Amino acid sequence: MNNFTVGKIVEETADAIWNQLAPIHLPVPNREIFLKIAAEFKAMWNFPNCSVCIDEKHFKIKALRNSGTMFYNYKHFFSINLHGVGDARCKFIFIDVGADGKQSDGGVFEASPISTLFENRSETLPAPSPIDDSDTLDICPSR
Repeated sequence: MNNFTVGKIVEETADAIWNQLAPIHLPVPNREIFLKIAAEFKAMWNFPNCSVCIDEKHFKIKALRNSGTMFYNYKHFFSINLHGVGDARCKFIFIDVGADGKQSDGGVFEASPISTLFENRSETLPAPSPIDDSDTLDICPSR
């Protein structure tokens, strides 16, 4: 067996595992899921109207042959990115892995399926709503 064959087997196996388990353990979020998460953020963290937390992590890698500086990031090492969206329980609900380290956080987000999900928010995210139980501080009272 050569490396190409082993690499192909690993890739096909990972794809098969993902295709079977992702719909069960990481389903594409819909409006109901986002409403549940928003309720959890409010109940657990007193953070109303929050549906998700988003962050990115650079994972250090060895420089890929002939990749030049594509994977060389602003932190001065070679990396790939994991962009993750989490719920109130610190559990991933959506991930995007594999962007090259050279891309900015915003560039990785804009090119990811996560961005598309949020751009189409009218179909998926809850509508904006006022924060309940809040007192308005009048910083310019009438005289």
